[in-house]
Amino acid sequence: MLGYFWRLILKLLRIFSELTAWVLCVWLMNTAFSLMTVRHFSAGDVPDRYFPVLVQDEQAQFYVKDWERLSNQGHQPVRDEVKLRLGEDYAHLRQIGADTYELYADLDTAMITTRYRIDKGRVEPLYSRTHSDVIIFFVAFISAFPLWASLRWLLPWIWRKRRRVQAV
Repeated sequence: MLGYFWRLILKLLRIFSELTAWVLCVWLMNTAFSLMTVRHFSAGDVPDRYFPVLVQDEQAQFYVKDWERLSNQGHQPVRDEVKLRLGEDYAHLRQIGADTYELYADLDTAMITTRYRIDKGRVEPLYSRTHSDVIIFFVAFISAFPLWASLRWLLPWIWRKRRRVQAV
């Protein structure tokens, strides 16, 4: 009876360690793919159309606008430090330098950090990064399998080979 109990505990520990390794692989791949989305912009560069900027209209309502919709009349970029909840979305704008701002936007499907400079009422993009996106997570989830599989089978193989060399 006691032997059965120990085998069960060892089996549960192995399952737990493999699940932990899988979660770590997914997290590692998600972080790696998120770092691939970092873009730095030079003067005159045009960002992709999803570059978010926090704006305010005539009625003092705040909106997170994409770059392609930024040229609408009546919207001015916000210059104050603001933390907002916009329905299901969340935005945090903070000033990091003279006329330089960092916007953290937690949207429905992605978390995006952008940095931009406001010069004479015009927004100049400096930096953009997508932290977590549904597509990035899906790709990381799928691509973590080969990493996990190689760890699962390669590490025990190296361990056994090392033990054989030491035994000789």
